[in-house]
Amino acid sequence: LYDFVAYSNGVAMNYGNQKRKEEWLQLSGDLDLFFVCDGGGKTTLAETIKAIKLYPNPAKEELNVEGLSMSNCQLDIYDIQGYLTKSELLQTGQQKINLANMSKGLYLVKVKDPKGNNLKTIKLIVE
Repeated sequence: LYDFVAYSNGVAMNYGNQKRKEEWLQLSGDLDLFFVCDGGGKTTLAETIKAIKLYPNPAKEELNVEGLSMSNCQLDIYDIQGYLTKSELLQTGQQKINLANMSKGLYLVKVKDPKGNNLKTIKLIVE
């Protein structure tokens, strides 16, 4: 059994396990965020955001992104002067971002949900 939790317009809604997983996956396009909890376990939005991992740091050739529970997220990388230097569309699961053409230095990485709300920000060193 699964519990389905949706996050839409700033409100978390727990729908319990009355729907099948496939139905919720079809509906997920209309939601800001949704996640599945095992057998009645409780997961908060903060825990879901915390699950987003960006590594290694410092990075050389690529940056790994994992733990996204929604598709069509945006990853933006800004240089120290605030200029957008790279932008990638992210899907669920693990992804690799190519950093090979980026200059060495300090960058700010922002992961945003499909509506542009900031989910996570980190400082990234490219070597």
